[in-house]
Amino acid sequence: MREQELKTEYKLYQEKKLEQQERIRLFYVLEQLNEKARQEPDAGSTGQAAIREYFSDPDNTYFFDKNKLV
Repeated sequence: MREQELKTEYKLYQEKKLEQQERIRLFYVLEQLNEKARQEPDAGSTGQAAIREYFSDPDNTYFFDKNKLV
């Protein structure tokens, strides 16, 4: 019984770790798009507007800024 619980907990741990790695990768991609939007602004681009809006909210970047994940 305890062994099964440990296996289940470990599986959840691995899934969360994978989720965190994917979140970090996605944030990195968004950062790159944000940087390009700053260097080459396009006022008519809804994508750039969405990225600027995302990065203007500290709640979206707090975790990464705090932990300086690269």
